[in-house]
Amino acid sequence: MNWSWLKKLFGHEEQVVLALSGGGARGLAHIGVLKELDRVGLKPGLVTGTSIGAVVGALYCLHGGAEKLEQVAHDLVHSELFAKFDLDEMLEDEDEHHDSFEEFGTRVRKIYTLSKMIRRESVVERGLMEDVMKELYGDATFDQLEIPFAAVATDLISGEDITLRTGFLATAVQASASIPGVFPPVRFDGYALVDGGITRNVPIPEPGESLNSKVIVVDVMRGLYDEGPFKYGLDILARTDWITQIHLNRFFLDRADLVIVPDVRNVHWADFKRLNELVLAGREALLDKLDEVKETFE
Repeated sequence: MNWSWLKKLFGHEEQVVLALSGGGARGLAHIGVLKELDRVGLKPGLVTGTSIGAVVGALYCLHGGAEKLEQVAHDLVHSELFAKFDLDEMLEDEDEHHDSFEEFGTRVRKIYTLSKMIRRESVVERGLMEDVMKELYGDATFDQLEIPFAAVATDLISGEDITLRTGFLATAVQASASIPGVFPPVRFDGYALVDGGITRNVPIPEPGESLNSKVIVVDVMRGLYDEGPFKYGLDILARTDWITQIHLNRFFLDRADLVIVPDVRNVHWADFKRLNELVLAGREALLDKLDEVKETFE
């Protein structure tokens, strides 16, 4: 991903880049962070986002602040349109490791979900994601943003992460948030774009880039929250893939000037119903590092 355009954006003036990571529903904690930044009067010079970080970051930059974010999120999560995603079938049963009828039901639900991926390109049918993005951003373009913003997606064709900062906001955010297998790829300009978390869940500049900026990361990636048991091959494959993602995440986090980590690691990526709890976690995480944040902005 080429970040050289940031040099033109910032010039010789030092600015703060706020990088919002991916993490599904856990990314609702970004709202709490942004609301608290507004409260203390701090504005980043640029916001970058991956996946849910792009969803929240784009809204923040479009409205020029966090005032409306929580209400917009609440209305969307409780809407009939969002219910059509049927994300509840993705949730894991906390007690699924026990031998019980509930475990059987959980396994059947997972098999049914996987069968959708075999029969079509994604669990959620094409068109629904576009409707949600249209609801959030309308026909807004990057040129209309109050605060500069960039979304990160992954190109299935080249295997590279792509920085999106022109055109329609809805298209860019949809591409950045299209979880493979759950949502269909976004195809345009020769790309087949999926969730940016595949290659760059922490959307910060490349190592070695000479930028006149400081980077604050809000990291909501899930940790290794349990110890198994890993009774099925799919569980083992998922675990090993997640370990790879965690190590990749650490690689980019090491290049941030400051990392804020809301206490949301044990929240499932599809559990959007915990909005209030997640927003509060983001606010508390910012408050815990408020002195460091202020120093970064100075």
